[in-house]
Amino acid sequence: MLMLGVSVEMYVTCAALNLIYQYWVHTQHIGRLGWFERYMVTPSHHRVHYAQNACYIDKNHGGVFILWDKFFGTFQEELKSEPPIYGIRRALNSFNPLWANVHVWSSLCLDALRTRSWWDKCRIWWMPTGWRPADMEANFPIQKTPLENFNKYDPPVEREVKIYAFLQLVAATGMMLYFLWHFTGLSYPLVALGWLMASLPLVSTGLVLQGRSKDWEFYRLLVAWVGCGLGWGLMSPMTMAVYGSYLLLNSLAYFVWLTGVPRLSLSPR
Repeated sequence: MLMLGVSVEMYVTCAALNLIYQYWVHTQHIGRLGWFERYMVTPSHHRVHYAQNACYIDKNHGGVFILWDKFFGTFQEELKSEPPIYGIRRALNSFNPLWANVHVWSSLCLDALRTRSWWDKCRIWWMPTGWRPADMEANFPIQKTPLENFNKYDPPVEREVKIYAFLQLVAATGMMLYFLWHFTGLSYPLVALGWLMASLPLVSTGLVLQGRSKDWEFYRLLVAWVGCGLGWGLMSPMTMAVYGSYLLLNSLAYFVWLTGVPRLSLSPR
């Protein structure tokens, strides 16, 4: 939306109205709320939305009002006999935010390309959740998460890596907020570059938190320094000072604290 020209005032206003309400419904510490649940989304309703139990799939899509789900047949109460198991039926097994947003589309594209039926190639985009062409089910079966013995995805990583990743999240959030308030008047390439510089740390640290090679963070820093060089003369002095300081501190933290001089290889680990 930012790169399409939506103003920061419009973005912040809509996000505030929508997300401030939704913030409090993401909890397990609030139970049922009586008459309030007839009209508004509550923590109980939203726990159903995030569950992968069969009876909870594709239910409670509303963010503020629960009326829409009741109107269109997608409402489901939280059942005492069926505690929610959070997640998706096909395990993501990743902390990469980019992959989290595109993995479903990737799977649909592969099935559409591989299936022999032209009718299935077309209708796959409109079918209910979980539907696949018959030849895809037979030739490329998908392993679903076993709910009877569910284990949360939590690969072991060093304490230093967790702290480093948390600091990257804080820094990326700060950079994005600064960028939102200072992007007006920038050229489209510079806006795209700013978005990339604020987003890449979340992808690379997500890979590191999965136990993948720490070299990914090294290459991300290389890209960041190159991007900083490309946009250096186009940025305001304040922006150059803020981003330059961040990159310098980030690079020092990487080399001194996180891992030392990395191996120059794109390991699949």
